Amino acid sequence: MKYNKKLEQILAFTGWSRDHFADLLDVSNNSFNSWINGHSEPRDKNKTTIDNIYDKIVVPYVCELEQKADEVEKEILKQKIKNLPDDNIC
Repeated sequence: MKYNKKLEQILAFTGWSRDHFADLLDVSNNSFNSWINGHSEPRDKNKTTIDNIYDKIVVPYVCELEQKADEVEKEILKQKIKNLPDDNIC
């Protein structure tokens, strides 16, 4: 995944402003905006920091959402199967 997408997702999941996130990474707002707009990429040190934040915040949340979606889907399928008329059974 490109870093601008990771940055967007981190901002979305944390609610941080761009200015706040740039401060956390100790970079200028111009540099941060250039990254998020896809005009440049962070240096390796910042890539590592962004990867760590992404892995600790976004990945667990996405996995949890997928698990909950799977559970809901299973429940819906159970209800559909339960409500099938007997004449559809082979």
